Amino acid sequence: MPITITGLLVPDKWDEQGAITGLALLTGDEGKYLIKPDDNLGPLLPVLRQTIELQGTVKMEKGKKLFFYHSGPAVIGG
Repeated sequence: MPITITGLLVPDKWDEQGAITGLALLTGDEGKYLIKPDDNLGPLLPVLRQTIELQGTVKMEKGKKLFFYHSGPAVIGG
């Protein structure tokens, strides 16, 4: 079932050349959601370091919260 999460979108992983290869959404309750899939981050890059809202599903894997986004982003604040 899809949920909506609001948080600050930040880089979380980089390649050897310094290009961003992973993103995370940091929530107001100190939660951290790793955004998946990594190969579909293009639509999110223009809103880096902004507070956004995403809709998707959460899966726990190895103690980490993975967030598979289905729609968004909706910019909430800068």
